[in-house]
Amino acid sequence: LLASLMRMYTPGKTPAKVLLATPTGEQHAVALLAAAMLTAAGGLGAVYLGSDLPAEEIVFAAKKTECEAILLGLTVVREKDVEKDLEAIARKANPSTRLWLAGPGVKEKHKPQERWTVLSDFHSLEARLTTLGAKF
Repeated sequence: LLASLMRMYTPGKTPAKVLLATPTGEQHAVALLAAAMLTAAGGLGAVYLGSDLPAEEIVFAAKKTECEAILLGLTVVREKDVEKDLEAIARKANPSTRLWLAGPGVKEKHKPQERWTVLSDFHSLEARLTTLGAKF
């Protein structure tokens, strides 16, 4: 239902796109889908990939869609398992692409190379989305 609503709310021409996914091993993406809906409701393009994706696929999709930000949701994936993906995404994503982490599984050490911004809740996501042109 949320995925259908997200597609309905996304305007044809958007000022920016946000790619939303969870890394390898992360199966929980309901909150990420809600974040995609918030992104679309703000008038931005939401590229929702879903859960359990390797870093290479996330980076490939981000480059292909020319998104301005990548939002990764983390809930229960183990720290050592996610670190490799976060580092690979930070290293391989376009330098101008904003990198955001959200969810209860985010730890302070999940900020490789200081490229990652940790979003603590939907209000902080909304604030970041407005920097890309979202209007709420």
